[in-house]
Amino acid sequence: MRLQETVLRSLLCVGRVAGDQVRRAQRDPLLCVHELLIGVGVAPLGAGDELSVVEWPAHHCALYTAPVTLVPVPRLVGINHVAVEVGDLDEALAFYGRIFDLTLRGRMRTMAFVDMGDQFLALSQGRRQPPDEERHIGLVVDDREAALAAAGEAGAELLGDNDFRDPWGNHFQVVDYRDIQFSKTDRILAGMGLDGLAKSERALAELREKGLAD
Repeated sequence: MRLQETVLRSLLCVGRVAGDQVRRAQRDPLLCVHELLIGVGVAPLGAGDELSVVEWPAHHCALYTAPVTLVPVPRLVGINHVAVEVGDLDEALAFYGRIFDLTLRGRMRTMAFVDMGDQFLALSQGRRQPPDEERHIGLVVDDREAALAAAGEAGAELLGDNDFRDPWGNHFQVVDYRDIQFSKTDRILAGMGLDGLAKSERALAELREKGLAD
């Protein structure tokens, strides 16, 4: 195996003591020159010199590598809900009711919870920040064109082909369920009155590629 001198210097920390940076390794095999031992000074090598590639002996890892404990980390599973701030709550419910078929799963004095089957959209009264620009929320619907047309008629600011901004500055992007990977179970769709809402072939192909569909 031949390596350039710059690669050798970076890999072996030429000019230092071999193993100076081993403590930052994570028990991976190391490239050693002729089974170089920790603690031996490394002389600069010329570009193109022959290298013997060996694995770092296990007992060296135990002696010179900081202990590594693998700890499971949490996985993102999905989104339970998204909360948006609006002006007057009743006005906001009336506005969204002109675009979507709304069902509330609950309401308080300054908050309302719009049901989306196993998810929900929370509306909170009292927005104070400026209108959203790039920050947006992706809403999944069963009829994208109808939703965007209704948003325009309700007074929303239409942004491009898929987006609108509500009167309080919330930026939404509307996508059709058929065209994206996001999926609900057949039972949930049936409970929402959306029996037969199926994925497009393109969306199914994307899901299959990730091992998420038959």
